[in-house]
Parts: sequence; structure tokens; C-alpha cells
Amino acid sequence: MPKSQFASGTAPQVDLNGSSSGNNYSATINSGLSNGVAISDALTTITQTDGGSRIWTMTLSLTGVQDSTSESLSLWPSARLAAHAAGINVTSDGQTLTLTGGATQEAFQAVLRAIVYVNAAVTPTAGARTISVTVNDDTSSSATSTLTIVTGPPRWWRRPSWHRAWRRTAV
Repeated sequence: MPKSQFASGTAPQVDLNGSSSGNNYSATINSGLSNGVAISDALTTITQTDGGSRIWTMTLSLTGVQDSTSESLSLWPSARLAAHAAGINVTSDGQTLTLTGGATQEAFQAVLRAIVYVNAAVTPTAGARTISVTVNDDTSSSATSTLTIVTGPPRWWRRPSWHRAWRRTAV
């Protein structure tokens, strides 16, 4: 690993929920899983108090997987291109996404905001998935993002009244 240019022992701070209290992010999802769901708030921040401005690695690990190879962490192609332009190399095995390179905390922060959870299963299995985020600039800092997957129609959905009448008269 390259030698860092800032004070050793002070970890970067990761706040996945933006301006809300705490630093972890949680979301309940009913649909849109195959298109990707953000794993953090749009105001997610990475900060450093040691005076440095570079991050060396960021690792995201998906646990609680219930739909095997249908579930993954991903970046949209445009976000992947922006990461590469900033000097960030992106590798993934589907359930672990690793970003490396001595890029600025702002560049890593922008990439973190663009990471999505994808579940391509026809009927995703309900249950919690946990995404652990570790950012490293010589020391590590972790935050957790929990996504609760809810299958079926959204809770506000119900059959229209004409459906019951149609069902009674159907042969």
C-alpha cells in the first residue's frame, strides 16, 4: 500500500445518512430492485480530520444475501467512468465492491453516492441486507447501510372495488 502523506492514526469518518442523526443509512424498498437502489443518502459524506484529502481504499461488503447471484453492488456505467477519470480503480465480485487509488475524498464521496444495490431475481426474497462500508487513508472507518427488502405490491396498493364485482360474475 502506498505511503500516506497525512497524520497516522486519524480515521476518515463516513456518514451514510447525510444530515440525519447518526451515520448509518436504512431504507425500505418495495420495487425497482433490478434497476438499482441507492445504498446511501444523496448527502452522504466522507470527512477527514487529519488535514489530508486523499483516500486509498473503500470497500463495500454485502451480507444477508438470500437470492444468491441475483444480488450485487454496482455502479452505473457513467459513475464508473467518472471514478476511473478521478484515478479510482473499481473491482467487484458482485457482493464485494472495492475502490482503490489515491484520489480525493470528494471523488470517493461522489462514487459512494452512486453505488446501488441490485437484485435481478424475478421475485426478490424479503429480508434485510447489510452493506458495510470501510474507508481507509492509513486507518479504517466503518459505517453500515441496511436495506430492508419488502416483496409484493406496495402497502398502499389494494384492488379496486370493480375487481370484486367482476370476480363474482366471472365464470
